[in-house]
Amino acid sequence: MTIYEDQERRRFVDVMADHELDLPADKEEKRGRSAPTRYEIDGRRIALSDLLDAGLLLAGAALTWIRPRIGATYRATVLDTGQVRLEDGRTYASPSKAAMEAADVPAYDGWHAWVLPNGRSLSDLRSELLVALESRPGGGDPEVEAVAAGSEWTSSESV
Repeated sequence: MTIYEDQERRRFVDVMADHELDLPADKEEKRGRSAPTRYEIDGRRIALSDLLDAGLLLAGAALTWIRPRIGATYRATVLDTGQVRLEDGRTYASPSKAAMEAADVPAYDGWHAWVLPNGRSLSDLRSELLVALESRPGGGDPEVEAVAAGSEWTSSESV
């Protein structure tokens, strides 16, 4: 163990141990799939309607957010429009906004908060959608997918 002190007299401890992880130096050495930093399809954020369209989420699905530390449970329903309706009838376009309003907090990631009866979070479904899109020919690029499927794809830029 080594103790360092900086110019502002703050102390830092460096602990060397036999069980330290040997981390890869660069991304190429990493194994496995890392979580994406942005959840997008064709340059726009994934919405609940994308999960509905893919059949990963059904309209009318019950959502629950349990906060055991404060003893609170919030409930909501997914609408066929991709919106989230809270128990009190308030409706929101995003799961995060629904979570923030349900709990009366300034910020919260509703994709991780809301859980289906089977225990899967909306975040799990979103990740599943991205994996499914990446495994398709063209990796989710509509032009490449259309060519692979033998159909003609027209970009909105050329119309």
